[in-house]
Amino acid sequence: MTGVEVREPTARRAGGVVVTIGGVTMDLDVEAAFDLQRKILSAVVHLERAQRGIAAKSKVKTAREIRRATQVDETLRDREGGR
Repeated sequence: MTGVEVREPTARRAGGVVVTIGGVTMDLDVEAAFDLQRKILSAVVHLERAQRGIAAKSKVKTAREIRRATQVDETLRDREGGR
């Protein structure tokens, strides 16, 4: 994953949730806790999509560089063969 760990709430109280994230403890009502969880999960999804996009672009770039190198190699061989 991306280094973000989503756990169950640290503690529960009537009508609320106590959550500790990165050493910060928050006493939230249930609605705010669910909203925070949704935002964290959304951020994780965006990070994972960005990482996949970067990896895909890297593969395309590498393939392009290989095609160019192959074309240069073929051109040089054609020139050497034509001499």
